[in-house]
Amino acid sequence: MVACDEDKTLDAVRKKTLPTFALTVLSFAIAGLIALWLLVVAGLSALWSLVIAGLAALWSLLIALMRR
Repeated sequence: MVACDEDKTLDAVRKKTLPTFALTVLSFAIAGLIALWLLVVAGLSALWSLVIAGLAALWSLLIALMRR
């Protein structure tokens, strides 16, 4: 069976669009992982800041109680 020009064109389009689609999905997945990692790092940083602030508040409370 001889393939007509439409079949060849569709095959060419499929061969070009499938890798492009796969690369697009892969790049979005990588970007999502990077964004998730940044959220985790930012959350840990904020948590660490809260811990430091809490320790500073406890330290100043302790000093204030010792002065009385």
